[in-house]
Amino acid sequence: MTSMNTHQSRRGGAAAICVGALVVVLAAGLVGLALVRALGGESETTAPDPGDAPSIASEADISRLLESVQVYVTSGQRSKAHAILESSVGQYPDDQDLRLAYGLLLMQDERWEDAFTQYDAAALAGPISAQEYFTAGTLASTAGRYEDAARHYNFAQRADASNADYPLYLAQTQLKIGLKDEAMASLVRASVLDDSNALVWGSMASVALSENKVHMAMQHIARARELDPASRDWRLIQARAMKRAGKIEDAIGVLLGLGDELLTDDEALRTMGECHAMLGEAGEALELYEQAMARRPGSAALVYEGAIWAERAGRPERALELARQAAAMGHERASALAERLEVVVKADG
Repeated sequence: MTSMNTHQSRRGGAAAICVGALVVVLAAGLVGLALVRALGGESETTAPDPGDAPSIASEADISRLLESVQVYVTSGQRSKAHAILESSVGQYPDDQDLRLAYGLLLMQDERWEDAFTQYDAAALAGPISAQEYFTAGTLASTAGRYEDAARHYNFAQRADASNADYPLYLAQTQLKIGLKDEAMASLVRASVLDDSNALVWGSMASVALSENKVHMAMQHIARARELDPASRDWRLIQARAMKRAGKIEDAIGVLLGLGDELLTDDEALRTMGECHAMLGEAGEALELYEQAMARRPGSAALVYEGAIWAERAGRPERALELARQAAAMGHERASALAERLEVVVKADG
């Protein structure tokens, strides 16, 4: 077992060394690293011929196969490395070392779905390490397979109940599949294991706010901001919580802390506009949008929203001008807005 791979190989000696060395090469991407041992004159080693062989390779076979893969990886012949491992996992479908080695190679090539398939197969063949379950979960999440990701993250936390990352990542996938209660429980476990992780507290605040538990959200987000005061995400969640709690001026103060980023962040700008509207200051919201439009003249969505704020601020002519501009830029709802504003402007005239 190496520091890069906590999987407990069934093999010892040369085979275990080969597995560990291959993990180092693939995980670090150092294809030029001189980790290859002599092959005894064999430069074109391939997988054994199919037959009545067992579903798990022998120590001699695994050593020979993985040494060959290392040769091809370090020499840049990745297609040959892929061919060996693809053939080998077909020959030995229950061999976890081969499955994990192939998964690592596929991962390095950013073939997330295929890499997950190998990690999942390794897990089905028998228990793997907590870190490998975690890797499988991350591969599944990257491939958009969130239920599979949650399954493997859950296995990871069962295998190692001391690592806060496992329940934290489990919570993120649970949120993506709509399991808010389960996600909050996972976040609470993560906070017990590591109360210094801003992502844990920020995520709990986001969940609480989505359930309109404003007081709880404000407590959690205050902790997140204490741990990571520079975070744009935590600042925005805090402003939303304050707005929901009726602390409008406090929310505006938090958003102003974004500086120039306020004009380039649609979400923050929209929240600031809502705050001004709650104070009866639609004109101030329009002024912010005017500044943002000047900064980002190519955003049709921004111009459309500017038209809405202009109408709210009692400036129908400017609203019509902006609606027509947004329509010309291709915004799908701007033409209908412009037509309605034309009627308003004619009536006022």
